[in-house]
Amino acid sequence: MDESSGAEGRTPGPAWLDDPFHRSGQRWWDGRQWTARTRSAAGEPPSRGHSTAAHRPSPTAREPTPAREAARPGTSWRSAFPSAPPYTMVIIGVLAAVVLIGLVTPGAEESDAVSAEYGRTAYWACADVLTQRVGPAIDLDFPGHETATITNQGQTWDVSGPVDMTRDLEPTARTWRCTITQDDGDWRGNAVLE
Repeated sequence: MDESSGAEGRTPGPAWLDDPFHRSGQRWWDGRQWTARTRSAAGEPPSRGHSTAAHRPSPTAREPTPAREAARPGTSWRSAFPSAPPYTMVIIGVLAAVVLIGLVTPGAEESDAVSAEYGRTAYWACADVLTQRVGPAIDLDFPGHETATITNQGQTWDVSGPVDMTRDLEPTARTWRCTITQDDGDWRGNAVLE
Protein backbone atom coordinates (compact mmCIF):
# COMPACT_ATOMS: atom_id res chain seq x y z
CA MET A 1 0.00 0.00 0.00
CA ASP A 2 1.41 3.43 -0.81
CA GLU A 3 0.80 6.63 1.13
CA SER A 4 -2.39 7.60 -0.65
CA SER A 5 -4.22 4.44 -1.62
CA GLY A 6 -5.03 0.90 -0.56
CA ALA A 7 -3.47 -2.25 -2.05
CA GLU A 8 -6.21 -2.69 -4.65
CA GLY A 9 -6.30 0.97 -5.67
CA ARG A 10 -9.16 1.99 -3.41
CA THR A 11 -8.61 4.20 -0.36
CA PRO A 12 -9.52 2.58 2.98
CA GLY A 13 -11.44 4.47 5.67
CA PRO A 14 -9.84 5.64 8.91
CA ALA A 15 -8.25 2.70 10.73
CA TRP A 16 -5.13 1.30 12.37
CA LEU A 17 -3.09 -0.34 9.58
CA ASP A 18 0.36 -1.90 9.31
CA ASP A 19 2.90 0.91 9.42
CA PRO A 20 4.45 1.31 5.94
CA PHE A 21 7.39 3.29 7.39
CA HIS A 22 8.46 0.74 10.01
CA ARG A 23 8.62 -3.04 9.97
CA SER A 24 6.57 -3.56 13.14
CA GLY A 25 3.60 -1.78 14.66
CA GLN A 26 0.68 0.09 13.23
CA ARG A 27 0.01 3.66 12.15
CA TRP A 28 -3.29 5.56 12.04
CA TRP A 29 -4.64 6.10 8.52
CA ASP A 30 -7.16 8.97 8.66
CA GLY A 31 -8.79 8.03 5.36
CA ARG A 32 -6.64 10.43 3.33
CA GLN A 33 -3.12 10.21 4.69
CA TRP A 34 -0.88 8.59 7.31
CA THR A 35 -0.78 10.40 10.66
CA ALA A 36 2.02 10.59 13.25
CA ARG A 37 0.08 8.33 15.64
CA THR A 38 1.55 4.85 16.01
CA ARG A 39 1.20 1.82 18.22
CA SER A 40 3.43 -1.18 18.61
CA ALA A 41 0.80 -3.89 18.07
CA ALA A 42 -2.95 -4.26 17.62
CA GLY A 43 -4.85 -3.26 20.76
CA GLU A 44 -1.98 -1.47 22.52
CA PRO A 45 -2.31 2.25 23.25
CA PRO A 46 -1.09 4.62 20.56
CA SER A 47 2.16 6.51 20.85
CA ARG A 48 3.05 9.83 19.30
CA GLY A 49 5.65 9.47 16.59
CA HIS A 50 7.67 12.11 14.79
CA SER A 51 5.99 13.48 11.74
CA THR A 52 7.41 15.11 8.70
CA ALA A 53 5.74 17.85 6.71
CA ALA A 54 4.51 15.32 4.15
CA HIS A 55 2.90 13.18 6.85
CA ARG A 56 1.54 15.83 9.23
CA PRO A 57 -1.91 14.80 10.51
CA SER A 58 -4.92 16.71 9.38
CA PRO A 59 -6.73 18.44 12.28
CA THR A 60 -10.05 16.92 11.17
CA ALA A 61 -8.69 13.40 10.76
CA ARG A 62 -8.02 12.47 14.37
CA GLU A 63 -9.38 9.30 15.88
CA PRO A 64 -12.32 10.30 18.12
CA THR A 65 -11.96 9.48 21.80
CA PRO A 66 -14.18 10.26 24.82
CA ALA A 67 -11.50 12.61 26.19
CA ARG A 68 -11.45 14.58 22.94
CA GLU A 69 -15.23 14.71 22.86
CA ALA A 70 -15.33 16.12 26.40
CA ALA A 71 -12.53 18.60 25.65
CA ARG A 72 -14.25 20.15 22.66
CA PRO A 73 -15.05 23.85 23.07
CA GLY A 74 -18.63 24.47 24.10
CA THR A 75 -19.02 21.21 26.02
CA SER A 76 -19.63 21.07 29.74
CA TRP A 77 -20.04 18.54 32.52
CA ARG A 78 -23.73 18.37 31.60
CA SER A 79 -22.85 16.84 28.24
CA ALA A 80 -21.03 14.07 30.10
CA PHE A 81 -24.08 13.58 32.35
CA PRO A 82 -27.03 14.52 30.14
CA SER A 83 -29.65 13.13 32.52
CA ALA A 84 -28.41 15.13 35.56
CA PRO A 85 -30.61 18.17 36.21
CA PRO A 86 -28.82 21.47 36.86
CA TYR A 87 -29.74 21.51 40.56
CA THR A 88 -28.01 18.18 41.27
CA MET A 89 -25.01 19.83 42.91
CA VAL A 90 -27.32 21.84 45.20
CA ILE A 91 -29.05 18.64 46.32
CA ILE A 92 -25.72 16.92 46.94
CA GLY A 93 -24.54 19.90 49.00
CA VAL A 94 -27.72 19.92 51.11
CA LEU A 95 -27.44 16.17 51.74
CA ALA A 96 -23.80 16.55 52.78
CA ALA A 97 -24.76 19.31 55.23
CA VAL A 98 -27.54 17.18 56.74
CA VAL A 99 -25.16 14.25 57.22
CA LEU A 100 -22.55 16.52 58.83
CA ILE A 101 -25.12 18.04 61.20
CA GLY A 102 -26.33 14.53 62.07
CA LEU A 103 -22.79 13.50 62.97
CA VAL A 104 -22.22 16.55 65.19
CA THR A 105 -25.65 16.87 66.87
CA PRO A 106 -26.26 14.39 69.70
CA GLY A 107 -29.07 11.92 69.14
CA ALA A 108 -31.94 11.24 71.54
CA GLU A 109 -29.99 8.52 73.36
CA GLU A 110 -26.97 10.79 73.77
CA SER A 111 -29.22 13.63 75.02
CA ASP A 112 -30.82 11.25 77.55
CA ALA A 113 -27.37 10.12 78.70
CA VAL A 114 -26.24 13.74 79.16
CA SER A 115 -29.47 14.56 81.03
CA ALA A 116 -29.02 11.51 83.30
CA GLU A 117 -25.43 12.52 84.03
CA TYR A 118 -26.57 16.05 84.98
CA GLY A 119 -29.29 14.49 87.16
CA ARG A 120 -26.69 12.38 88.99
CA THR A 121 -24.46 15.43 89.42
CA ALA A 122 -27.41 17.51 90.71
CA TYR A 123 -28.28 14.75 93.23
CA TRP A 124 -24.80 14.63 94.73
CA ALA A 125 -24.51 18.43 94.69
CA CYS A 126 -27.76 18.54 96.70
CA ALA A 127 -26.40 15.89 99.07
CA ASP A 128 -23.37 18.13 99.70
CA VAL A 129 -25.62 21.14 100.35
CA LEU A 130 -27.71 19.16 102.89
CA THR A 131 -24.62 17.72 104.60
CA GLN A 132 -23.19 21.23 105.08
CA ARG A 133 -26.55 22.53 106.32
CA VAL A 134 -27.02 19.90 109.05
CA GLY A 135 -23.40 20.00 110.16
CA PRO A 136 -20.96 17.38 111.44
CA ALA A 137 -23.12 16.26 114.41
CA ILE A 138 -25.48 14.38 112.09
CA ASP A 139 -24.21 11.59 109.85
CA LEU A 140 -26.18 11.31 106.58
CA ASP A 141 -26.16 8.23 104.38
CA PHE A 142 -27.53 8.88 100.88
CA PRO A 143 -28.61 5.66 99.10
CA GLY A 144 -27.94 7.14 95.62
CA HIS A 145 -29.59 8.95 92.81
CA GLU A 146 -31.50 5.82 91.71
CA THR A 147 -33.77 6.15 94.78
CA ALA A 148 -34.50 9.84 94.25
CA THR A 149 -36.95 11.82 92.13
CA ILE A 150 -35.00 14.25 89.96
CA THR A 151 -36.57 16.84 87.67
CA ASN A 152 -35.24 19.91 85.96
CA GLN A 153 -36.26 23.08 84.21
CA GLY A 154 -33.33 24.54 82.34
CA GLN A 155 -30.43 24.86 84.79
CA THR A 156 -32.56 24.36 87.93
CA TRP A 157 -32.96 20.87 89.42
CA ASP A 158 -35.42 19.59 92.04
CA VAL A 159 -34.29 16.52 93.98
CA SER A 160 -36.19 14.58 96.63
CA GLY A 161 -35.62 11.16 98.13
CA PRO A 162 -34.80 9.10 101.21
CA VAL A 163 -31.79 9.57 103.47
CA ASP A 164 -30.61 7.56 106.47
CA MET A 165 -29.69 9.88 109.32
CA THR A 166 -27.67 8.92 112.38
CA ARG A 167 -27.71 11.27 115.38
CA ASP A 168 -26.30 10.31 118.75
CA LEU A 169 -26.05 6.72 117.48
CA GLU A 170 -29.77 6.68 116.71
CA PRO A 171 -30.46 5.78 113.01
CA THR A 172 -33.53 7.33 111.45
CA ALA A 173 -34.94 7.13 107.91
CA ARG A 174 -35.99 10.52 106.62
CA THR A 175 -36.79 12.21 103.34
CA TRP A 176 -35.20 15.34 102.02
CA ARG A 177 -35.71 17.75 99.20
CA CYS A 178 -33.47 20.19 97.43
CA THR A 179 -33.58 22.82 94.71
CA ILE A 180 -30.27 23.55 93.09
CA THR A 181 -29.06 25.61 90.14
CA GLN A 182 -25.92 25.29 88.09
CA ASP A 183 -24.25 28.65 87.49
CA ASP A 184 -20.90 28.79 85.64
CA GLY A 185 -20.03 25.24 86.75
CA ASP A 186 -20.92 25.89 90.42
CA TRP A 187 -23.99 24.36 92.06
CA ARG A 188 -25.94 26.62 94.43
CA GLY A 189 -29.15 25.76 96.23
CA ASN A 190 -31.05 24.91 99.34
CA ALA A 191 -31.78 21.51 100.92
CA VAL A 192 -34.00 20.57 103.86
CA LEU A 193 -34.93 17.46 105.83
CA GLU A 194 -38.62 16.63 105.93
